[in-house]
Amino acid sequence: MSPRALKIALALSLAVNLLVLGAVAGALIAGGPPGRDGGPRTEMGALTRGLDGPARRDLARTLRRDPQVREGRQRLREAAAATRAALTADPFDREALRDAMRDRQTALALMGERGAEAFANAVAELSPEARAALAARMTRRGAPRD
Repeated sequence: MSPRALKIALALSLAVNLLVLGAVAGALIAGGPPGRDGGPRTEMGALTRGLDGPARRDLARTLRRDPQVREGRQRLREAAAATRAALTADPFDREALRDAMRDRQTALALMGERGAEAFANAVAELSPEARAALAARMTRRGAPRD
């Protein structure tokens, strides 16, 4: 494979990986069933699906209202645009692509932290019985087990 073809293949592979990361972030925020948004199952998604309807809606509302999550979504959109621009640039600018990937990872990490914090807060409001039911549901629904 020529060096140019290898670069193109690596760029396409990277683009697919970034799409997967975006789907994971979407699943984290949405907490919907696997496949609903085309995203893969995530541990956070499995956990949030285990919440009963009102608790899940409250969690989703909390995340939608969270300014850091909104900022994270905006940063993801900007990073996606920067990634597309870097992938189509001629000549190819490796550092621009790396910067866009780094920005995306930073936004995903922020959103993951906010999601975990909001989930922990939601669970803290549950009764012991509701927490036990959550643990049982996440086991049935395929969340990672010990």
